[in-house]
Amino acid sequence: MFAKLGITAGLFCASLGLSGVAVAQTFEGTIDGKPQTWHILTKGNESTVSISEQGPGIQMVVIQGHAEPSYAIKGTLTINVALMNGQPLASPDVMYFPGDKMLPSYTSDADAPGEFSIALKDETSQKVQVQGQYKGRLYLAEKIGQDLNKDKSIDVSVSFDLPALKMKQ
Repeated sequence: MFAKLGITAGLFCASLGLSGVAVAQTFEGTIDGKPQTWHILTKGNESTVSISEQGPGIQMVVIQGHAEPSYAIKGTLTINVALMNGQPLASPDVMYFPGDKMLPSYTSDADAPGEFSIALKDETSQKVQVQGQYKGRLYLAEKIGQDLNKDKSIDVSVSFDLPALKMKQ
């Protein structure tokens, strides 16, 4: 969980530094059966959906959807996955932030990965279309260093078809 929270915290810190953002697109899904829309935010050559090369044939896809058309932690859903030759290396790290702080949050568990699919389409020098879906259960993470609380969970179902900016490493 430390690695997930660290990656996500870095994304939030980078996101919070941007002002004058635009909503590029939205994607939809449900949290415990309740409809939810998440906003993809952009500014210049930065976006809350990105793909970066980590090595030959290895890419990291990051999707960060905000509940409001502005940067805020509350209601944010993140999906992070490493791909090798277009296929997931492992189940995605999925997190949902119900409040205005990083913790408590809900996070995916590698022991119960849920259903996930992803495809990269229409690649150009600047962007690639990321299509897919995730359906699974996220468990409550209350404090760093504690096990996930398996008694408190939410069900998440989301589909996405989003332009991801290619990021340089």
